[in-house]
Amino acid sequence: MLPITRKGVRILRPAEYEQLLTALNEHEKAQFNGLLATGMRYIEAVRFQQHPEWLDGRFIRLPRGSVLKKRTEFEERTIMLSNWGQKVVPLFLLKANKLPSRNSWDWLLNDRAKKAGLEMAADGGLCAKTTRKTWESWLIATYPQAEGLIAASQGHTQTTQIKHYLGLGFYPEEIESMKKYVEGFLPSF
Repeated sequence: MLPITRKGVRILRPAEYEQLLTALNEHEKAQFNGLLATGMRYIEAVRFQQHPEWLDGRFIRLPRGSVLKKRTEFEERTIMLSNWGQKVVPLFLLKANKLPSRNSWDWLLNDRAKKAGLEMAADGGLCAKTTRKTWESWLIATYPQAEGLIAASQGHTQTTQIKHYLGLGFYPEEIESMKKYVEGFLPSF
């Protein structure tokens, strides 16, 4: 299978994510899983580590001013966590070292990917945006009926979501593998 990229950013399949984990140490795993499970922008995750009180059970409530993207649709937002996210996010806050600079993180991910034997994409490598794009892609592939809810949690419009995350070509068995990570993201009524 060819690596999936969008705009030069690598999006991981579940097996690639699991393969990458084999090359990460305990702190790096806590960092990577925290970034993936929240789908936060990298700078938001840096700020979240400084403000663990934003965690509210199965939600992370980003207050006004914490969303630091220059052009954003949402000045504040609530990030919904899956069951898996509820387990790994506290580890991100307790066990993960402070996130390094984006350049250092990008270098680390690509170094660990090579050590794990992960096939590298010709048109884009792993970077700080990988976890965010991977997470939203997994959510959309698993819960296509919840586009609006996913977009709001990620701080996107549905137009952005359609342009970047729909139709990435995951195989049915990959979508099945995603379920153990995304299950519980949608509230059950």
